[in-house]
Amino acid sequence: MICVVIIKKIKMKKTIKALAHSFHWITESNRLKHIQYGFYAGLCGTIFAAIGAGLAAEYKDKQYGNVFDWLDVTATVVGGMFGQAAQLLLIFGMYKIFK
Repeated sequence: MICVVIIKKIKMKKTIKALAHSFHWITESNRLKHIQYGFYAGLCGTIFAAIGAGLAAEYKDKQYGNVFDWLDVTATVVGGMFGQAAQLLLIFGMYKIFK
């Protein structure tokens, strides 16, 4: 019985390490801020606003001499997708309430 629990814990640790490694790109640079502001753009506007915000931020970085990073744009778009989904849920909820 104890061996089964130990084996399950070892498998869980390996799974957590594998997941953490696959999402390692999010913790690099300031990508969490890109996700956050992409969420705001998607919530207040559309996914296209998030795409524009991500491209504009990276263009600004390039103008300051940094490298244009497509992963930062991807992080902004991912945040925008979540923001757009939250916006649609809010609109659907308001529709159901006031119908």
